[in-house]
Amino acid sequence: MPGHYILDQHISVGDGDPTSPCILISATRDVILEGNGHFVTYTYLPDYERQITAISIVDAINITIVDITVDSFDTGIYARNIQDLTITSAIVKGTDSFCVNDCTGIVIEGATKVTIKDTVISDFGNNNWTPSLNQSCLGMHFSDVASLTVQSCTIQNIKARRGPVSDGPIANIGGTAGGIAVMSTSRGIFQDITIRDVLGGPSGECSSVDCVDDGSGFAYGVSFYDGSEGNLCHNVHLTGIRSNHTSGLGNNGVGFLLYE
Repeated sequence: MPGHYILDQHISVGDGDPTSPCILISATRDVILEGNGHFVTYTYLPDYERQITAISIVDAINITIVDITVDSFDTGIYARNIQDLTITSAIVKGTDSFCVNDCTGIVIEGATKVTIKDTVISDFGNNNWTPSLNQSCLGMHFSDVASLTVQSCTIQNIKARRGPVSDGPIANIGGTAGGIAVMSTSRGIFQDITIRDVLGGPSGECSSVDCVDDGSGFAYGVSFYDGSEGNLCHNVHLTGIRSNHTSGLGNNGVGFLLYE
C-alpha cells in the first residue's frame, strides 16, 4: 500500500524458497522504500541452486528506492511494468565467488520514466555453473524502457566465466559479461558513469590437455540493440573490459556495442 517505509535494522535471509524476492512491491503506487543505511543480505550454501532477488517491483506507479544496500543476491533490484521509478544512493553487490544462474545488478523491463542516480553495482558473477551456453552477468539491463536517466553511477567487477564442463570432451565454455545492456529502449541519458573490470569468456582454469576453449563468451561496456533509439552517452568511462580466451581467440572486450 502507499507509504514511506524506513528500515530500522539489517535484514539477513538464507536458503529457503529460491524464487521469491526478499522485498516485494506489487500492484501499488506512491511508495518510498528507504534503507536508512541498512542492508539486505543473502547467505547461502555454496552448492545451492538458487535464483533469488533482493527487491522486486511489479505493476506499480511512483516508486522510490533510496539509501539501501543489497548484498549476495543473483539479482539486486528487479522492476517490471513500472511508471515513474527512482533509485538513488543504492549499493548493489552480488557475489564474486560464483553465480549459479544469470546475474544482474539492476533489471528494468517495461517501464516509463526511470531514474537511477548515485548508485554502485559490483561483484556479480565469476564462475557460472548451469549448462546454458548463454550465461551472462550484467551490471544493468534495460528492456522496453521509455525516458531513462542513469547518472553518476559506478559498475565494477562483473564476471561471466563458465568453468570447465565435463560432458564427453572437456570444454572450457565462456560466458558474456556486460556493464549496461539497453534493449528496445528510447530517450535514454547515460551520464557520468564509470564501468570497469568487466570480464567474459571461460574461466581459464582448464589444465587438462583435452580441455578446449570453444571461443564463446565476450565482454562489453555498454550495448544498444533491438531498436534502441535516441539514447545519449556523456562522460562514460570504460576500463578493463576484456575477454579471457586462450591465445588466438582474442582477449579484447568491446567498449560500445551497437546492433539491430
